[in-house]
Amino acid sequence: MNKLFNYFFSFMWILLGIAILDNKKIKGLFREYNFDDNNLYIFAGLGLILFGLIWFYTTFKSRTNYKKTIEYSKCPKCKTSYTYSDLKDGICPTCNIKTIETQEYFKKYPKELEDI
Repeated sequence: MNKLFNYFFSFMWILLGIAILDNKKIKGLFREYNFDDNNLYIFAGLGLILFGLIWFYTTFKSRTNYKKTIEYSKCPKCKTSYTYSDLKDGICPTCNIKTIETQEYFKKYPKELEDI
């Protein structure tokens, strides 16, 4: 829902910018703003289009960089696995020693992989 909301409003800003460039005016709630006397409509229109494109890009970028994989780390002393979000600076909460990334852990201790 939030993704759809952001895409909708980014397109609305872009369309509003195009409408300003095309009509040289904005129809507000209580009055109409005309840009016929000066060239401020160009800055207003391009500014709104740029704002809409930036909003669209940040929405798109935040969705494509989202990773669903959770990376794990393992304590070599107590043999407990933790997610990186559970650890503070990669330190095991029970043993107070630095944990090892899971792939590196099983390279260092291959015999444990056979026990699983």
